[in-house]
Amino acid sequence: MVIDVLNLDKSKKYLLACSYGPDSMALFDMLLKDNFNFEVAHVNYHKRDISTFEEQSLREYCLQNGIKFYSLDTYKIEKCQGNFQAWARDIRYEFFAKCLKENNLHAILTAHHLDDLLETYLMQETRRVIVDYYGIKTQTKMHDCLLIRPLLNYTKKELYEYCAQNHIPFSIDVSNLSDDYTRNKIRHNTIEHMTKLEKLELKAKIDFKNQEFLNLKNKLREYIDDENRICAKNLAELDMRSWAILLNLFLEVNNASCKVSFKYAEEIFKAINSSKPNIVISLNNNKSIVKDYNFLKIANNLKVDNYIYIMEEPTKLDNEYFTLDLTSNYQTLRIKMDDFPITIRNYRSGDMSFINNIPKKVSRLFIDWKMPQELRSRWPLIFNKNNELVYIIRYYGDQSLVSHENFIVKK
Repeated sequence: MVIDVLNLDKSKKYLLACSYGPDSMALFDMLLKDNFNFEVAHVNYHKRDISTFEEQSLREYCLQNGIKFYSLDTYKIEKCQGNFQAWARDIRYEFFAKCLKENNLHAILTAHHLDDLLETYLMQETRRVIVDYYGIKTQTKMHDCLLIRPLLNYTKKELYEYCAQNHIPFSIDVSNLSDDYTRNKIRHNTIEHMTKLEKLELKAKIDFKNQEFLNLKNKLREYIDDENRICAKNLAELDMRSWAILLNLFLEVNNASCKVSFKYAEEIFKAINSSKPNIVISLNNNKSIVKDYNFLKIANNLKVDNYIYIMEEPTKLDNEYFTLDLTSNYQTLRIKMDDFPITIRNYRSGDMSFINNIPKKVSRLFIDWKMPQELRSRWPLIFNKNNELVYIIRYYGDQSLVSHENFIVKK
């Protein structure tokens, strides 16, 4: 069997991620025969009795062919405490990225094939999740490194036959023969019973879905304005799937570094469509989705400790929350000399203001001013020596937090 020339750049130097299985060893031989410049990286998880034999065999094979070899022995690192598959994936790609960067290589090459692509797609279909891409991408980023999968048009059987016909050494991972993992069940019960034509037809269907998904994402981008906000009133026209995709796109463009499940997207949709004008929904990455009246935006989860500053006489204060200069014209802030010592502190629930001797909750003023939720807990108030609120700086909108030349609230 002849494999087409790999679609790679011969002017670049690559790192081949090699397990010593038939897939990666087939790619090893293709790279070697076509005179590509590459090095090899291998991870020994010590999960099987044959693991050390595989590492040593691969090391010797690289030595025979003049290929530089890197290996990671997981005995030397912290052991897995949870999901082994997830732990192993993180460990190996961290190692591959380290090898790549330290040796100034262009990209990581893996031997993922057509069967892997179809298995991934069928696994995605069994879960109620929103994915960025159906199946497996030919190129992607992993740990800030380029990762290329040049064998996605070839089946596992074809790669096995390639090794057999070309007398390429390899080892079989017997754990792949069990049905302990969902991927293995899909492989044995579905993929292995498909013809090559059926596999290519399913791949064509996946390619079509990816193009359809890309078109939808491009359309949904129009809901996000130049300030990376979404106008909440426009969401009523979306179905739930489109909303879930838009929400994840919204998080992506705001660098929120997280994904939201379909179910959680439904809950968020209910919350933001309630009658409440201000809502803060915390995510699991120190970020929040904030609804401020008509707009949704992403904000940092700012934990504001209560602060208190006491000023014995007119002077200056400059801190992370505000700048206050009372060295001149402090009377314009409705502060008199006999108000000193004054206290400047952040808003607390229950604070009252008096307008024409009529009491009004400060929280009500915030609502009237349409102040964003994340600003309220740190908004500064000035109290006189009798603990009476004498001045509260007014909020005029996002374009500026300045309402007085002597008193500036910092963003």
